[in-house]
Amino acid sequence: MTQRRQILQWAAAAALPAFGSTQAQNGAFPAKPVRILVGNTAGSGADVAVRIVARQLQDDWRQPVAVENRTGAGGLVAAEAVARSEPDGLTLALSQEGAITIAPALQGRLTFDPIKELAPVVHLADSDYVLVANAATGWRSLGEMIAAAKKRPGAYSYASAGVGSLHHLAFELLKAERDFYFVHIPYRGGSQAVADVASGQAQAMWVSVTAALPHIQSGRLRALAIGGAQRAPLLPGVPTAGETIPGFRVTSWFSLFAPARTPAAVLEQIARDASATLRQPAVLEALRKQGITPVGGTPAQLAQLVRRDFERYSRLSDRVKLASD
Repeated sequence: MTQRRQILQWAAAAALPAFGSTQAQNGAFPAKPVRILVGNTAGSGADVAVRIVARQLQDDWRQPVAVENRTGAGGLVAAEAVARSEPDGLTLALSQEGAITIAPALQGRLTFDPIKELAPVVHLADSDYVLVANAATGWRSLGEMIAAAKKRPGAYSYASAGVGSLHHLAFELLKAERDFYFVHIPYRGGSQAVADVASGQAQAMWVSVTAALPHIQSGRLRALAIGGAQRAPLLPGVPTAGETIPGFRVTSWFSLFAPARTPAAVLEQIARDASATLRQPAVLEALRKQGITPVGGTPAQLAQLVRRDFERYSRLSDRVKLASD
């Protein structure tokens, strides 16, 4: 079965009525402690977001909700561990687009199939990304950057946290949309990449708002465009990329996934409870202070997001090649 067909089945299955879990239908879920495996390091945006939500879910469920960092392979280690666990909703993965959509779309051979072996639960939140440029370029907008690149093809470079990272693919999507050329300089992490853009070693980069903010405040970086659908609360004066390129959007999403074959009723209850948690004022405030936008929703809505991103990144396969070994 192709990955695209599997994604379509995700959406269809998630939209079916919830049957098969008496425990969930009776409101007794969870009857045991819950574990959430996070493929990111402690203190990362994904880690911070899920811990804020987990604390509230623990109070609501009256069961321990443990968050465990299990890093490796861009989040695939944690996701695979969850895929191999019991399909009872008690072991969940906090995963991002890298493990769930980018790796399957571009890398090819994996030790497991995230699309086939994981079930979407709920889209928890988005981390706002911002396109920044070194202040010495003089660029004040996305349009000015593109115009400069078209005038001097190959004269400018952009940094990323590595080949296949969202920093990388976001810029490639932008290049594909407006047909201009920048040289790609991949790093082994986002912190060094953004520091080198701030010092002028590269001219531009897509990066999370929180990572860029100190450099923007110091005046070494200039924010050109926000990747989300709305302007970022931490940078309210910066327009979205969609205001220049209608429909263009770049965000990093944090979502919960469960093992395939987890009963639909369990998935839907977790989604309902997590979405209710995200609407609580204290949770909203805590996330927004971190530059994180709460989302929530249903398993079907998350399946649609995964389908959209998988197809989007698949279209970049001719431009971006990842090692499959």
